[in-house]
Amino acid sequence: MLTVVKSLLDEFHEVNITYCHWKSNGAIEGALSGEGDLDILVSQADASVACQVLCRLGFKRLTEPAGKAYPGIEHWLGYSEGESVFSHVHLHFRLLYGEQFIKGQRFRDEEGILRRRVFIQGIYQIRPADEMVLLFIRSILKVDFLWVLKKLSGVERRYFPTHILAEYGCLGQRLRSGELEEASEELAPGIRSSSLVDAVGKIADLGLFDIWRWRRRLRKELVFARRYSRIEHCAKFVRAYTELFLLKLHVAKKMKKQVYSGGMTVALLGADGAGKSSMVKELEKWLGRYLDVETVYVGTGDGKKGIALAVFDGAMMARNRRRKGKGEGSASRIRAKSWRSALGVSVGNIRAVLIARHRRSTVLRAQRYCNNGKIVFYDRFPQPFQRDYCDGPKIVRQGGALTSRLYRWEQRLYEELFSQFPDHCVVLMVDPGVSVARNRENQEATILAKNKVLGGLIEGRREHTIVVDANNDYGTVLSQLKKEVWAWL
Repeated sequence: MLTVVKSLLDEFHEVNITYCHWKSNGAIEGALSGEGDLDILVSQADASVACQVLCRLGFKRLTEPAGKAYPGIEHWLGYSEGESVFSHVHLHFRLLYGEQFIKGQRFRDEEGILRRRVFIQGIYQIRPADEMVLLFIRSILKVDFLWVLKKLSGVERRYFPTHILAEYGCLGQRLRSGELEEASEELAPGIRSSSLVDAVGKIADLGLFDIWRWRRRLRKELVFARRYSRIEHCAKFVRAYTELFLLKLHVAKKMKKQVYSGGMTVALLGADGAGKSSMVKELEKWLGRYLDVETVYVGTGDGKKGIALAVFDGAMMARNRRRKGKGEGSASRIRAKSWRSALGVSVGNIRAVLIARHRRSTVLRAQRYCNNGKIVFYDRFPQPFQRDYCDGPKIVRQGGALTSRLYRWEQRLYEELFSQFPDHCVVLMVDPGVSVARNRENQEATILAKNKVLGGLIEGRREHTIVVDANNDYGTVLSQLKKEVWAWL
């Protein structure tokens, strides 16, 4: 059991919260270890106390994408630092079930389920007989036209997924004689218990006609449990499966959950060899499993270029290829050298301004992500006070009206960018010797100069910046970064 899960259950027991894990208890050991989700039903009377406990233990409340949220269900994400594993808790105050993506029914006796709960493996669980009846209702209602097509086309052997049939098997071993009939009479009194017990016993062999007949009976029995009218249900169905097909066709992107407190920007800075890009990738992979995360590269070596910068670089490359193909003689080389001394500086200055504008558009895009609730990781972030170091401005004032104008333009762009400094900044400080050992192309003098720039940045944004010793081994640095980022969420 994860440390954070054990702490949660201990707190629930200490403050006498009435709860139970209400489904998939055959795989409860995996869920307690972070390998699956915990579906915990909590009494409506204890809802506020349960949320306080989760907050106190460092769980983060999540929000669903538009159109995906269900009433009475909350999502909480916990992080067990010692095991470096997440625990995803579905907190249910109402039991909703039904068709995939829709959950068109609500079970109306949650308190009865909680009264009959049992204590197994250190956690209160739904009574096995109650779970079996609810599993039967849920699995019948979840057989949709896609699964029917799979079965009829031979892709699937049965009308129910393998893991659902495995749940039936696990629950069947835990039932005592007469318990299922009793639970059937309590949870579905309008259906003859012997008929339901018989259907549960041969669930794997039910045909399409049997399933269709049971769907009709259950819909009639659960008429007051419906969440939608027939028209609303059809509209939900069309919308849900349209989105599913667009996802399968890669036309749309799957929307992930977001942190309830809103979006956040985090920048990782450091000299060469500090591991900025590697750590950003690790953090995106770590959080991206559950949350809506974007990584934004603000350097110039990798990543996409803006249209203007790409066109400019393409034109320069084409020109260089033409000059190389002509095989110019010594006189031409002298003229080329003169051209480079006269216009080469101006061309480089124009490119520097285009880079600044590209960085501005990149930061603008990243800020939109953050404003819409995403977690944004910056790989590098520009600063205005040191030229040609640590992604600062490039133009050096050398006289001339054009150079002076470009110099001032570029400086204004970088000052504007620095005013949009990330919510949190991590400076990965590495010693020059360590940097050179990791990357033989580095020079100690260059790393010293970059570290000096980073020191100035730390002083200028001390309230937003922390320093991490990047001389430590990879795992230690990554563990510290995860701890800091989790605390900021």
